Amino acid sequence: MVMNKADHLKKASEYRSLAKFYGGKALQGYPKEKAEGERVRMKFLESEATSFEQKQNLLSVGGFTDHSKFWIDNKHIKPSLMTAESIASQWSRLVELRATHEDTLCRTGLAIHKDAARKEINALRESLDFNFQKAWGWEQ
Repeated sequence: MVMNKADHLKKASEYRSLAKFYGGKALQGYPKEKAEGERVRMKFLESEATSFEQKQNLLSVGGFTDHSKFWIDNKHIKPSLMTAESIASQWSRLVELRATHEDTLCRTGLAIHKDAARKEINALRESLDFNFQKAWGWEQ
């Protein structure tokens, strides 16, 4: 059966009930993404690997956890590793490295230096547990 936009939104709403219990908001994204993202998020919230407080904190991490793509892209993460602290820490490392290379990437610099900066950023991204790439436009 092919689901239409209304069907995807209805499914997303059904999956969202647990997130509301922990203070979560409706996910952003396209209807099909929202349904899948809400389903994945619900599975994380059903896990007994994290406490009530950790689940509440997880749903308020700087906007990351408000987007369906974050949940879809990170559904492979073990629930015990999906914490607000680990997400924020890894994002900070990525932002710091990006800021270090901002001038080279955006303003000046030879092509060879830009390539080296991109390689270093991509190497860090690949070493992280979380995938920030698709949801935040870092597909260099």
